Amino acid sequence: MSETCIELDLLPSPGCWAKIRELRQRVKRLMASYDEDVQDAAVMTASELLENALKYGVPVEGTSAARFELRLDGGALTIATTNVVDSDADGTALRERIERIMREPDKEALYVQRLQDFVDASAVAGGLGLYRVAFEGAFDLQCATGNKMVVVTARRAVP
Repeated sequence: MSETCIELDLLPSPGCWAKIRELRQRVKRLMASYDEDVQDAAVMTASELLENALKYGVPVEGTSAARFELRLDGGALTIATTNVVDSDADGTALRERIERIMREPDKEALYVQRLQDFVDASAVAGGLGLYRVAFEGAFDLQCATGNKMVVVTARRAVP
């Protein structure tokens, strides 16, 4: 099977959320020949990662705030986002969170615990999307950081 891809660069603006809606529709169409659970996982993951990149990314003059790439090649689906963060410490914290998620053998228990964290502490904000991607979407996550850049990559096999 030849490689199929979607690429998108976005700046945070009132119109960017409509672009995310359009992206979800494009991903759904691209994945139409796959089982519904694979389609739903792809759409959810694309949306979660791009929304995170926009929410936590820092616009830099002359560049997009968030870069999105989806590649479907053979039996693998890869979704990646790239964005700038305020500091290398922010990138390191994200990388460490993703590493903790991926080390956990029971993704469901981790996801349920994160949901419970929201119930137990009203001050807890955000952070559920990556758990959803790993558990509900069954994606393997990776994070590369450096020079205030973050690349989050989600991969899974698709039958």
